[in-house]
Amino acid sequence: MKTLAIVLTLCLASPALVPVATAGQQLTNTVPAPPAPAPQPLTEEESRELAQREEKPGKEVAGGALSNLHLTYIVIALATAVIVLIAVK
Repeated sequence: MKTLAIVLTLCLASPALVPVATAGQQLTNTVPAPPAPAPQPLTEEESRELAQREEKPGKEVAGGALSNLHLTYIVIALATAVIVLIAVK
């Protein structure tokens, strides 16, 4: 029991035996950065611009514009898939 008391006294009294904080622990003690400013609401002009963009989609957005060439490729691909499935059976 006396040995344990001596060891504890040495550990608490000696700064060399006290554990040192790691770099990660030291970083947690730094002052945090201030929070980012809140996003600002849109102005009337920005709202109008977004509304106009929404009303006029571009050509790439318009659907149902498959050319005859694309349709031919689709038919050939489907026919090839059917032939492969039949040949595998």
